[in-house]
Amino acid sequence: MISMPPVVSSRGRCSTAHAGRRIFAASLKHRGFPMLRSLPRQLAVIALATVIGACAGNGSRSKADVEHAVQTNLGLAQSYMGKGDFEAALDKLRKAEALNPRSPQTQSMLGMLYERIGRPELSGPFYEKSVSLAPNDGAMLNNYATWLCRSKRSADSLTWFDRALNDPFYKTRAMAYGNAGRCAVEAGLLERAEGYFRGALEIDPNFTDVLQDMASLSLQRGDYLRARAFVQRREALGPVGPVLLDIAAHVEDGRGDQEAAQRYRRQLLEQFPEYQSALPGNNKKP
Repeated sequence: MISMPPVVSSRGRCSTAHAGRRIFAASLKHRGFPMLRSLPRQLAVIALATVIGACAGNGSRSKADVEHAVQTNLGLAQSYMGKGDFEAALDKLRKAEALNPRSPQTQSMLGMLYERIGRPELSGPFYEKSVSLAPNDGAMLNNYATWLCRSKRSADSLTWFDRALNDPFYKTRAMAYGNAGRCAVEAGLLERAEGYFRGALEIDPNFTDVLQDMASLSLQRGDYLRARAFVQRREALGPVGPVLLDIAAHVEDGRGDQEAAQRYRRQLLEQFPEYQSALPGNNKKP
């Protein structure tokens, strides 16, 4: 799938690749990355894991009752978090923790809650405890890894993503591959990032976020033909957002097709007029 880019000047290549890095940073901000936007999905995974745990085994009735109560409190906490009632969510999580201090799902959800209320520095011990309690659980490992990435420890996070991806029972591997790829980009490890993104696309060839990520990554590398191919794959899947349109405009700049570049910029201005000022360093107008 790798195509050679057309011959362009080194100055033009550096300028457009630099724009690609700015676009990637803006896209993370626009999408709420790293991964706060996907907290509901993470919570759903945790809730499912809790249900499975509660239903497994043939322990005593009292133990089953305790696990059912933990599950109930976690479900209520998830609901309250979704509504923005963080005080009520914390109350339910504390009740779940009191019932079973060794529940990794409870610890991970406490970490998420403190991030949601703007106290990420308090999240670390909960995430760390969750992975110590469930060292091979892909969901817990992914949650800890994404927290590390959000905490400006992108390179450190990759070890934990790799551990998450080694869990053969982890159900949302494509999401973890995507998370790992974005953190690798933030760490400046572009080749490693591509490997993660390709892993995600092997599982889900229509993973729209990752197709956009691959377009952005190819743009940063100055591989405009391949970047264009990923833009087109994403466009074929339905309506696109402002970040992809901006990537596409810079890709066409790199290819030397100013007519196509201006067409994308007009579309960007017409559909997302507020985005022009939201992207750092984007001074080009239709």
